[in-house]
Amino acid sequence: MLKCAPFLFVFLLLAANLSAGAFSLFDFPLKAEDKAAFETRFSAFAQHPVIRGNFRQTKHIPKLNRDFISEGSFVIASGNGILWNSQKPFPSTLVIAKDKIVQKNSAGKSEVMKASENAAFKSFADMISSIFSGDPKKLYSRFSVFNKGSAGAWELGLVPIDASVRSVILSIELSGNANFPKTIRLKNADSSVTLYELSGESFADSLSAAEKDAFDGR
Repeated sequence: MLKCAPFLFVFLLLAANLSAGAFSLFDFPLKAEDKAAFETRFSAFAQHPVIRGNFRQTKHIPKLNRDFISEGSFVIASGNGILWNSQKPFPSTLVIAKDKIVQKNSAGKSEVMKASENAAFKSFADMISSIFSGDPKKLYSRFSVFNKGSAGAWELGLVPIDASVRSVILSIELSGNANFPKTIRLKNADSSVTLYELSGESFADSLSAAEKDAFDGR
């Protein structure tokens, strides 16, 4: 029986390691003692007025057991919102601004949804803008916040407080290094999951004329 003890010890050690690895990001709510470091890192999201880069979007739909992939470029503009320019599989543009969402298809036809016409959308738009606002108070007003890692490799979990938003998006996970996210994962209420992988980011002080037109819905 004693000869089995080392094997039992190894088994229990492996089980403990597997159990520790089973914890999710949402098992780590932001603690009061970690707030100062978190807020310093989060405020850096807004240190550049304009951020440009490339994205790869993978949307997994369990009911179909399929992944839908698109690629393109993005612009995050402080005070304006987010612009997604898809190039593959076909050209399209999506603008998420504080007061509207604008979608433009490959034929150049635009559809505009105004926040004033849809209370749920207004909450959604405010929520998205708060993520990149660099203002922790805005983030806390919109989300329950979860956090782990360090400045060099961090993870941020967000659960919308607004029930109308949760009817569309259950949670958002961001991960990155230094002061910019590299992945954004949205768990949707319909059980689908959307993953954005961001790369090639660059920084600027102002929008181009074409980008201004896009945010204006033109």
